[in-house]
Amino acid sequence: MCPSDEYCNNIARQVQRYFRRPSDSRADRGDVCFRIARNGSVEDIDVQRLRGGFAFRLALMEAVEQAALRNEFGPLPRGFGSEWLPVCVGVSPQA
Repeated sequence: MCPSDEYCNNIARQVQRYFRRPSDSRADRGDVCFRIARNGSVEDIDVQRLRGGFAFRLALMEAVEQAALRNEFGPLPRGFGSEWLPVCVGVSPQA
């Protein structure tokens, strides 16, 4: 349901860019899921399939929040037919 490969690749790239791995999370991993609104804002941040601690969960959520605050995702492409784009990005320290 991605509007374009370029748009969705940017989402994953920005989450990785703003992710700050906690020092004790070398083997942790999880999916951070959220919805991007037509204007590029973000809602409903949630962590799923988490293998790690609370600090890792917070770091995942913070990565999305920071990217959204800086408008790094951008608005949904004009031709996309929905008001929301649900997204999940897998993150691990090696990613």
